[in-house]
Formats: sequence, structure tokens, C-alpha cells
Amino acid sequence: MRYRKTAAASAALAGALTLGGVVACGGGDDPASPWRQEQQESPQRQEQQEKTRTQTLRVGDSGEFRFTSAVSNDVADFKLTVHGVEYVKRLSEYTTDSERGTYVVVNVTLANVGTTNGHFHDPFHWTGPDGQVLSTGVFHPEKESISTSYLPGEYVRGAIVFDVPVRGGTLTMPGPDSGGDVSDTTVVIELPNQ
Repeated sequence: MRYRKTAAASAALAGALTLGGVVACGGGDDPASPWRQEQQESPQRQEQQEKTRTQTLRVGDSGEFRFTSAVSNDVADFKLTVHGVEYVKRLSEYTTDSERGTYVVVNVTLANVGTTNGHFHDPFHWTGPDGQVLSTGVFHPEKESISTSYLPGEYVRGAIVFDVPVRGGTLTMPGPDSGGDVSDTTVVIELPNQ
């Protein structure tokens, strides 16, 4: 589904998130909790990531990047939020079982947070724990594709899907050092192995 952000929708969403945050608070969301401290990056790793223009995201994290479309040459600022990761044998009742073993479905929201129109095409590739690389994702028949055109303030809640032989690994969107120069930042999504 494509969504347009309006002032009323933004206020309603902010109110719902505030209420949800109050109702759903637990130790995992508390910055002082041991779990949250484990998840925080060391200052040295943060500094290294800034130098190499890399953002590593886990479930619940967001990252921003500037993306130049090879299709339209549009340059726009995007924000990617990772909502969840699930492993399934079949994407829907109308699809076949995974050929490689399991589908990894990464539920995300991609939003145009800039002031210019932009086109995003999904350049992610999967790298397994053993270094195996898969560069072609899979279409999910029941989830929105994030590869589309975005007006400023527009966002899509969809999925990035790969048919993979094992759980875990990473999804990577190459950055400026890849030679493709489609993103000013390398975005890495760490995938849980369970």
C-alpha cells in the first residue's frame, strides 16, 4: 500500500505511537536496560561507520540515505525502517515452497523524507553466514514492493524477500564504494539466525 502523509494522519499516528509506547513499554525499550546496552554500538564502531558511510540496522532501527535512481536519475533522501524479520517456507497459499530452504521476509517502511521526487529500485543482496551471496530477491505476492516512485512525504510499508539456504546473514544495499553510486551510504540489515 502507498501512503501519503497528511497533518491529520501524522497527528493520529503520533498519538497512536505514544499510546502504544506507554502500553507496550518493557525492559527492552529502556535505554538503561542490559539488553539495550548490548545493542548499542561502541563509539569506535560508530566512528568507523561514519567514515565509510555505512549504516548497520537491526529490527527496530532506521537509517537515512540519499539515493540516485539509475532509472530516472532522480536524487532523493530516504529513510528505511526495519520492522521485523521472519523465515517462512512458503510466501502465500498460491506460491510454492522455497527452492533453497526458506524465504527471509524483511518487513520495512521506506519513506521519501526529502523535498524532491524520487524513484527507488531495490538493489539489496543477501550474504550468508558462510559468505555466499545472492543478488536477486523474490517478489512477495501479499506485500507491497518498495521499488517505486515516491513524492516527498510518501512512504511504502513493504518487504524485501530472498529465497535463502540458511537463516542469518545480512542484506546489503551497496554504497558509494561499490562503483554503482546509487546510494551515498552502504546500508546493512543484520538478520537474526532464529
